[in-house]
Amino acid sequence: MRVMEVAAGYGYISEKVYPFSKRLTINDLDEKPLISFKSKFSDTSKLCIVSGNILDCSFEENSLDAIFCSRLIHFFNPDEVKVFFENCHKWLSQHGKLFLTCETPYLNNWKSFIPVFELKKNNGIKFPGYVTQISDYESLGHSENLPKYMNFFDDDVLETVVNQFNFKVDECFLFSRKGFLPDEITFDGRESVGLIAEKV
Repeated sequence: MRVMEVAAGYGYISEKVYPFSKRLTINDLDEKPLISFKSKFSDTSKLCIVSGNILDCSFEENSLDAIFCSRLIHFFNPDEVKVFFENCHKWLSQHGKLFLTCETPYLNNWKSFIPVFELKKNNGIKFPGYVTQISDYESLGHSENLPKYMNFFDDDVLETVVNQFNFKVDECFLFSRKGFLPDEITFDGRESVGLIAEKV
């Protein structure tokens, strides 16, 4: 299987996948953790490291069987989300799988944004979680360390978006980040959303 992990950091997932892959591509903005990951293996013949923004990367069409991307697309604006899913569809082989997770607005430090998100969602806004006034909503003083915008999803919104790019959604579900995120950030067990989709 030809696999790529996007925004891999030090490759926690990739390390588990590597023994079973025909070719493993690992991507991150920062090259340093990728080099560290590569150093773990004596045989790197089936390993490819690609540093840089995934939106700027180029791979052959139909060259991947699976793409895994964790906790990234909520940092993309709507246009970047479109580019990401278009590229994933192009790079995946027929019936290839996309696995991803991203954040919902159901985070304690974003709870003032939740009613705004839900109102926009109920009004049919395509990206109800897109927010550019970070400091107006983020309550723990982390806004200075965040991008200029965030783009939160829930299961309904993510599934609707992904379906527009010729994917068939196998699973889309909310899940808890308790024990992973700090207690001051966890909310009610809906902190993240996971998705498994197939290229059709």
